[in-house]
Amino acid sequence: MHRPYLRLGDLAGILLMAAVFAVVGYALLHPLREGNYGFGPEWQCAPVGKGDPICVRLLDKDEAK
Repeated sequence: MHRPYLRLGDLAGILLMAAVFAVVGYALLHPLREGNYGFGPEWQCAPVGKGDPICVRLLDKDEAK
């Protein structure tokens, strides 16, 4: 059985699809936006490995005194 050689267009298509799958996989595993999870701008939230994110309320400089 004779197997045809890959041409330049075939290799470019394979590399393009591999790049598309890599970008989609990365986007699914690591969300692009850092959201505040429904809180206002005075809150800062950090995602953790498992469970809900940890959110803390930022203090104003005037309130801290």
